[in-house]
This record gives sequence, structure tokens and C-alpha cells, in this order.
Amino acid sequence: MKYPDEKNTFPTPSWGSEVKGDFESRLAKMVDEVLKQIFGQSAALIIYNHLEKNRSLTPEKIPEEIETFTKGLKEFLGSGALVIEEMILKQLYSSYELEFRGIKEGCSFIDYITKLKHMSDEKTKKKR
Repeated sequence: MKYPDEKNTFPTPSWGSEVKGDFESRLAKMVDEVLKQIFGQSAALIIYNHLEKNRSLTPEKIPEEIETFTKGLKEFLGSGALVIEEMILKQLYSSYELEFRGIKEGCSFIDYITKLKHMSDEKTKKKR
């Protein structure tokens, strides 16, 4: 993804076939929505650019490399990354009709993502 293009506008990440399953698609979408909701499209794409340049992480790869995403986000936003992580979790849990009550002490963003992915995978297996 290039930032910005020759018209000095910023492209929107395309999630297409590069994002694998339902959970990964939802996570990628929630990350994108939260970043744009809080910072606006231009600033969100600056964050994506930072992640790509400093962590070799494209928006499409965030669900697969969530630890790299959290490190890059903290690198860019400092303690503000925690607020973004909580908002992502709140919206992601809501998309599964679950209530998110905040990150508990001793737990991390990655812990909640892992737990929700496991729950999603189990739900998908039961449907088959």
C-alpha cells in the first residue's frame, strides 16, 4: 500500500481475500473502524504507514500478527495504545453480541483476542 498516492489522497485498505476467516475479517474491520473513528482516515493511514515501515506489517496482516500490531501501536501511541485496544475489543465483542467490560489486571489485549478467536472457532465447528 502506498501513502499517499499521486493525487495526495490516502487509499483505504482492502481486506479482500488476503484476510482469511470470519474472525480475522471482523478483527481487521474493527481495527480499521476504530482507528478511523478516533483519528480520522488520514491519521489512521499514517498509523498504518508507521506499522508497515517500522514493523513490516500491512493492514491485511494485522489479524495474523496481532502481537506485532500491539507492539507497533504502543511504539507509535505510547500509553494511548491501551485506549485503542480497549475500543477494538469493545467493538469486536459487540460484533459477536458479547459485552466487553474492560481489560482486567493481569490480562492483555492479546489474551482477549486469543480467547475470542477460540470461541469463534468453536462456534464455527459446531455449525458444521
